[in-house]
Amino acid sequence: VHVWIAFALSYAWLLRRGLASMAAILGAAVFAFSGYVLLQLQHLGLVCAYAWLPLGFWGIDEYLSAGSWRKLWALVLASTLAFLAGYPTTWVVFAVCMLAYAGVRYPFRWRPPVMAVCGLAVSLLFSMVQLLPAWEAARLVENVPHYGAGIKSIQFYISYFVPNYFDFGLHTPVLKNLGYEYLYLGAPALFGLGCLFRRACWRASVPLLGVLAVSLVAVTNPWGMVWAVIGPFPMLGNLVRAWYFLAGVTAAVAPLAAIGIDGFLKEQ
Repeated sequence: VHVWIAFALSYAWLLRRGLASMAAILGAAVFAFSGYVLLQLQHLGLVCAYAWLPLGFWGIDEYLSAGSWRKLWALVLASTLAFLAGYPTTWVVFAVCMLAYAGVRYPFRWRPPVMAVCGLAVSLLFSMVQLLPAWEAARLVENVPHYGAGIKSIQFYISYFVPNYFDFGLHTPVLKNLGYEYLYLGAPALFGLGCLFRRACWRASVPLLGVLAVSLVAVTNPWGMVWAVIGPFPMLGNLVRAWYFLAGVTAAVAPLAAIGIDGFLKEQ
C-alpha cells in the first residue's frame, strides 16, 4: 500500500509542478519502483516513512506559491506520518530533505526554511503519542554512534546506473556482495537525467539538486565534515546515519529525471 502511495503522491506532485503526464508517470515510477525501494521492502517502517517525501515537497511548494502558512498542512501531515512509521533515522532524512528543498528554492530568503522548521516542529506535536514513550525509553539506552565513515566506494554508486552490477541472483551466495546494494534507478531515470543535462531545465531543478547535494554529502561524509558537526551530540550520533540518506538521493533523482523527460517531450 505504501509503495502505491509513494507512486500516487509523486505523480500528483509532479503534475502540480506543471510536468507532462507521461513525465510525471515515469518520474513517479523511478521514485516508487527503483532499486532503493525494492531493496527496502523488508524494512516496513523505512518504506512507510519514505512514501511521504513527495507530500512534504508538495506542501513546501504550495506554501511558497501562496505565501500562506496554512498551506504547510501537507508538510505537517507528511512529517507526522513519516515519524509514526517508526524509523526515526528515516524521519531525520525526511527533515533534512525538506530543509534543503525549502532553503535552496529561494537561497537568499530566510522565511522558507524557517517555516519548514516550524512545520516539522508542529508535526512532532502530533507525533507525541509515539515520541514521548520513545523519549522515556531512550533514557535506558546506551548512545552508540552509528553514523559511520560514509560510503565512498565508487563501485557502490555504479550500481545506480548498471542493473544488477552486483550479482543478487537467487542462486548467488548471500555473503558474496556483503556491504553492497541493489540501487539501479531504471532506464527512465537514466534517459531523464541525460535530457536534463542537455536542456534548459535548470530553474526547476535547482531545489532538487540542493536535496541531492545535501544527501550525497551526508552519505559520503567528505573529509569527516558531517561527523565533525554531529559527533559532539550523542543523540545525533545515534539518529543520523549515512546509509539512510540514500533515500534522499532517490527522492531527488526521481523528480530530476521527470523534469528532463518533460523537457524532452515539450521539444518534440
